[in-house]
Amino acid sequence: MTVRNDGQAPLGDIELIVESHATGDRALRKEIRILKPGDAVSFRFHELNPTAKLRFRIGGKTFVYDEDFDLWAGEGWILAVDSHGAVSSLYESTAAD
Repeated sequence: MTVRNDGQAPLGDIELIVESHATGDRALRKEIRILKPGDAVSFRFHELNPTAKLRFRIGGKTFVYDEDFDLWAGEGWILAVDSHGAVSSLYESTAAD
């Protein structure tokens, strides 16, 4: 899963939590202090069909985004954040060609 800053302002106090959709068990929890415009950070985990919660701040305002994913081996997701805090959820194939 990748978190990408597509906006013009830094994202701060970023927290990404990935849990099993079926059991609620936590598969991943990452904190990032700052993500500059144009930067991205990627994480690997082994949970199929996860639930993700992304929390971040832009200019002192806190945003929260939740989504359930239908992922299989070799698939990933990009959470692209714009300057207004809107998140675009994009499919990403991570399988080797």
